[in-house]
Amino acid sequence: MFRTGISGTVRGTAAVEQFENSKAPIRWWHLSVPVTETGEIAVRLPGQAPPLIREDGSRLTTRIRNDLQGVFVIVDIGRAAGVSLQQLGDYVGMVALAQVDPEADTAPYDTVLNLFDGGNRTDGLTDWDISFLTSLYDAELNQRQSNAQVGAISSIMLRDRTRAQQSSEDEGSPPQPR
Repeated sequence: MFRTGISGTVRGTAAVEQFENSKAPIRWWHLSVPVTETGEIAVRLPGQAPPLIREDGSRLTTRIRNDLQGVFVIVDIGRAAGVSLQQLGDYVGMVALAQVDPEADTAPYDTVLNLFDGGNRTDGLTDWDISFLTSLYDAELNQRQSNAQVGAISSIMLRDRTRAQQSSEDEGSPPQPR
């Protein structure tokens, strides 16, 4: 099931082996596929001719985007002992909604992704997590360069976090005269 045979959708044998042999309390595998604006698969399927994709001539964007088709999440209840059902659900929700790299270093961030990293426990989704997910789904992810997509997510997230911080500071300050 993890080797779909669809071009551009497989992370590779090493990633599959790492997923299968992981000792992590929670592990996940995403299945995504490149699709056109109309939702048609934009890559060659086994036994079929490649699809005809009409481009609009832009050097910045493409008519193709990656859509999440499915997510497998495996929870080892024994290894996940000690976390609440809310923490567990929020963690699973975060990894299911975002294609998080299991090897990513999330220690510098206030995120539910640090749930199993010693003393970095949270009660569940944090403001950072919500900001990240909102930015991920608000960003235009049909840009040709992956760094442009990262930049789009980062910009939206920075704007969101700055607004939240300003709002928090405004709530704590005395009312301004009109």
